[in-house]
Parts: sequence; C-alpha cells; structure tokens
Amino acid sequence: MISLSSNIRFERLSTKIAPTMHGITTLDEVPAKKKHITKTKEIVTTVPKTIVLPTPSTPTRHLFKTPVTLAIGPTNHPFHLHLEALCSISPFFSAAFNPAYSFRESVTSTLSLPECNPTDFEYFAQWLYTRTLTHESLDGPHPAYFKLIKLWKLASFLGITALKNSIVDEIGWRADETNSVPTPDDTRSLWGGEEEMGGLKELVVDLFAWKKTDALVQGHPDSWDERFLRELVGRLKRKGKDAAPWRDNEERCRRYHEHDRLAPMCEGVEVLKEE
Repeated sequence: MISLSSNIRFERLSTKIAPTMHGITTLDEVPAKKKHITKTKEIVTTVPKTIVLPTPSTPTRHLFKTPVTLAIGPTNHPFHLHLEALCSISPFFSAAFNPAYSFRESVTSTLSLPECNPTDFEYFAQWLYTRTLTHESLDGPHPAYFKLIKLWKLASFLGITALKNSIVDEIGWRADETNSVPTPDDTRSLWGGEEEMGGLKELVVDLFAWKKTDALVQGHPDSWDERFLRELVGRLKRKGKDAAPWRDNEERCRRYHEHDRLAPMCEGVEVLKEE
C-alpha cells in the first residue's frame, strides 16, 4: 500500500532522474493538448440610428428587418415582434423606438407595457402578422364578443386605427353569420368605461336597431347598460328604411371606421367634402 506522501516523493524523484533515463518519458514531459476554443458571435439587436417610417404602400416583405421585444403585463411576458411592422400601424411605436427622441426603448430595443394584458396582446400579435381575427371563442352560435371588445380597447390604447376598423368589420360579420348581438355585459363594458369607442358603439346600437332584438332586450335576465338603452331608443326613432348600414361597404366605412395616415379611407370610398 502506497501512502499519499509516498506518491508525492515518487513524483519528485521521477522528475529529477528523468533526464538520465533514456527512452523513458515522465508525465512532466508529455506535451499538454491544446484546448479547442470555439468562438461564438454574440448577436446584439439595436434599433437603427435612423428609422425610415413605413407607409401604407410599403411592401409587406420590408416590414420584418429589426426584432424588438415588448414586455407585457405585470410579469413582463416577452413578445418578440418586428419594429417595422409595429411602426407601420401606429405612431405610438414609431415614437417609442425613435432614437431622435432619446427614449430608453430606442437603446434597449425593449418596450415595457405593464398595463396591457398578455392574452389580449397575443391576439393583437396574431392580427399584426396575419390580418385575421379568427378565434376559437368566436366560433359557434354565440360568439364571445367581449374578446373583440377587449382587443378594441387595446388597439385604442396603442393608437392602432386599422385594428379598430378590422374589429368593427369582424363584429358586424359575426353578427350576421350567427344572427347574434352582444350581451348585456358587453354593453356595460362599452358604455361603462371612459373610452370614446365611437364607431364600435355606433355599430352595436345599429345591430340592435335593425335586427329583431325586441324580445331579447325585454326578456334577458341580465340588465342592460342604461346609456346604451337611451341611445337605442333614439336610434329607433330616427331609423330610416335603408338596409342595415354595416352590410354596405361604403356606409360601413363612413359610419363606423376611423382614418389616419396609417389607416386611410377604404378602397373605393371617397372623402366627402363639406359644403
């Protein structure tokens, strides 16, 4: 049995006599193998020093160049989206990430929105990249209109006019497809907040005015928002004999949509000149 101290003495001895023992190579003489170090290139995303703002005519393929991160909700749930796509729909994102304004977001490429709901923001991200509002909760005979109403509020908060118009169109289409209208809870959500929600409220009142909803309004076990009912009564007294306005492309655009630089008038609809 060789003790640890014996091993140490043997190691020192072999080192001293190795030069005189021909043909014997000690551990000290074995050349050390070179370690192979793989260098990885660190990818750092930064917002360009100057931002070329997209326009409605910018080709879609040019909207996916610069990735940025949006931290959503109190837990900062990350969404990795494209700067150009975001700037193409709202001046809010253009200002937040513009280096000319010296905001922190333009340096970190990260925008924190703790007041937004991650589930609603995920729905927005779907629309951003697909321009569709399909959702499993909207399928079936009783669409969950509250999903679209919540998304409309998010679009209003972020200044996304085109999304608000898409939501109005989707609600009108779903209402006809399923012969349904929003619920009393939906009306309280629409009329109970501080948001204007002009075009969306206008559509909901029209749906109740033109569809056969008298039995629904009178017999529903839940209470309707009082302000909604007042508007509905006024609309019924003014209602003409024209077809439901949400079914006509031009009338829908003029009556319910909003427009700005990033959401121009619908195709084929001319701007009316004030007399």
